[in-house]
Amino acid sequence: AAHTVLADDVERLKRLVAVAGHPSLELVETLRRRFLPDTPEDTVLWVLRDAAHGSTREVRLPESEVQRLVAAERRENPERERAVRTLVLDLLASQPPPPGSVAALRWELAVATQRLALAHLDGHDAAAPLGSLRRLAESPIWDEVDESIRGLAGASGRLDVGRQAADGHLDAPHGLPAGAA
Repeated sequence: AAHTVLADDVERLKRLVAVAGHPSLELVETLRRRFLPDTPEDTVLWVLRDAAHGSTREVRLPESEVQRLVAAERRENPERERAVRTLVLDLLASQPPPPGSVAALRWELAVATQRLALAHLDGHDAAAPLGSLRRLAESPIWDEVDESIRGLAGASGRLDVGRQAADGHLDAPHGLPAGAA
């Protein structure tokens, strides 16, 4: 028998999507099956409907919603947040991209973001992931680093990687105008 998708099902899965970063559709389904087995399969479709960008390659929720969702998951279920972040790190470790590519920079960003969130969640030293974020903030993907930092800051307070402007966003790297990519 088909189960009705409830708003709470969608909210809970969106929290996991927000914690995971920008997961693939396959990872969203894995998160649903592993952490929310009581939710209907169609819940994934409702999450895609609400995504700012949804494809089989990547599911992106609106930034303002990501901050709210991660903060809610941290407040209400920090153990599940930890488990999701650990799963994402394990998956990333098993699939590193070719070194020197933009994909490698994005992979490093995903790893650093997850490690920083775990360090904050567990009260551990965050020097290594912060160092990675500082280095990546000077790379061609600096705007993606900015987005990741804002998402984490929404969940855990202000984060400083050393180049934030007064508005909390990263300043463009030297030689690039603000807004250039």
